[in-house]
Amino acid sequence: MRLVTLIVGSVLVLGMLTLGWFLIQANRENTTLRESLNVALSAISSLKLDIADMKQKQAEQNEKVARADADREKRDAETRATVGAMSAIAQQMLAVRGLVENRLLAPERLADTSKGGLRVDSAFVAAVAGQGVLLEQRTTDLRDANQTIQNKDGQISDLEKVINRTGKGIADARAETQDRVAELSNGIIRKLTNSGKIRENRAADKRLMGLQDSLTVTNP
Repeated sequence: MRLVTLIVGSVLVLGMLTLGWFLIQANRENTTLRESLNVALSAISSLKLDIADMKQKQAEQNEKVARADADREKRDAETRATVGAMSAIAQQMLAVRGLVENRLLAPERLADTSKGGLRVDSAFVAAVAGQGVLLEQRTTDLRDANQTIQNKDGQISDLEKVINRTGKGIADARAETQDRVAELSNGIIRKLTNSGKIRENRAADKRLMGLQDSLTVTNP
């Protein structure tokens, strides 16, 4: 009886030691994976901050472009008002100079129009025409800048989607790891418990058989 109890106790102690060893190994693996996941989450958080900063800069750039468009429209309105107040000859000079500057009128035609008394070499005409070319170039630059901003916004949006999917995957991996460790621990405990019960039942059967044998000998 004592021997059976000693054997059962030894098996239980050995089982608990085995369980402890498995739990320690599982905890080490879980700790390593958790550290890796934490590093990945930290990198994602840093990347999200960078994206937020990029968005802020893009918003500022959009605001600058909007202000530049408003300023350009204001200057265009002022120019139209100034031209409208000029005489017909002055307006013709502006038109001719603008056509030449924008390569819509050959330079030699400019000499022909000068014979009619137009001061096509006027510094004022040249300045206004140059301003028109500058405004046109500025408009093109603003359009290109706005297109670039839209492209960057799309890239940032795609990057955010990837980051969100990655973050969800890491969270799922962490939950799955914890579930596996818990399942492993519970399985080992169940096996040890069942093993102990089986041994106890076997010992009880042996004791019962011994009691029956003794009764048989006593009462033939």
